Amino acid sequence: MKKIVFIAMAAVTLAACNTTTNKDVSLNSFADSASYAVGTSIGLNLAGDFKSQGVDTSFKTDLVVAGLSAALSGDSASAKLSQEEAQEIVGRFFDEMNTKKASKNVAIGQAFLQENGSKPGVVTTASGLQYIVLKEGEGASPSPADQVRVHYTGKLLDGTVFDSSIERNEPVVFYVRSVIPGWTEALQLMKEGAEYKLFIPGNLAYGEQGNPRGGIGPNSVLTFDVKLIDVITEE
Repeated sequence: MKKIVFIAMAAVTLAACNTTTNKDVSLNSFADSASYAVGTSIGLNLAGDFKSQGVDTSFKTDLVVAGLSAALSGDSASAKLSQEEAQEIVGRFFDEMNTKKASKNVAIGQAFLQENGSKPGVVTTASGLQYIVLKEGEGASPSPADQVRVHYTGKLLDGTVFDSSIERNEPVVFYVRSVIPGWTEALQLMKEGAEYKLFIPGNLAYGEQGNPRGGIGPNSVLTFDVKLIDVITEE
C-alpha cells in the first residue's frame, strides 16, 4: 500500500509540473539547479515505475495543484480530503486500474494461446501449459522435491526480456516445487539436457497480481526458453 501511495503521489507531482514548462524555468543559483536536478532524478526513476506498472498520469492539473498546495501548506482545514480519505481513493484508483489491465491481458492471452496451440510442434497440456520440445534430453526427470540447475530467458508476449540467466551467464538452482506452477509442471516433463520453449498462461504464472517489480502485468502470458542442465536429487 505504501508503494502504491508513493507512486500515485509521484504521478500527481509530475502532473502538477505540467503547469510550468521548461521554457519558464530559470536556474539562477546553485539552489535552483539542485532543486531542478532533484526533480529530474525523481522523474527519471519514476518513469520506469510508471511504465512497468501501467500508471495513468492523465490527472487534472488544476486539481493536482490545489491538492499539493493544501498538503504543503499544512493547513488541514483547507484540504478537501483528509490523509486517510486520499489514501483510500488512491488505493481504489489503482485497484480499478489493475482490474482493467488484468481483464485486457486475459483477452490478449487467450487469443494468443488459442492461435499458438494450433501451430506445428506445440503441445498443450490439461492445465493449459503449452510447450515446444527444442531438444530432447537423455537424463533423469526431476520430481517436485528435487533441485534443478537451469538456464532460461523469460519474455513478455511483445518480446520484452524480463529476466535471463543466459544474459547473466549464470545458471540458476532452485527446487522444482518453489517456482510458478507452469515451471513446476514443465520441468517434470523434461529430462536432463532437454531444451523447451514454454508458453505459460497467466493463471500458471503470476496470476492476477502479476509481478510489478519484474515488469509483469496481471494475468500476463509468459514465454520461456529453458534448458534443464541437471537434476540435483535429494538424498
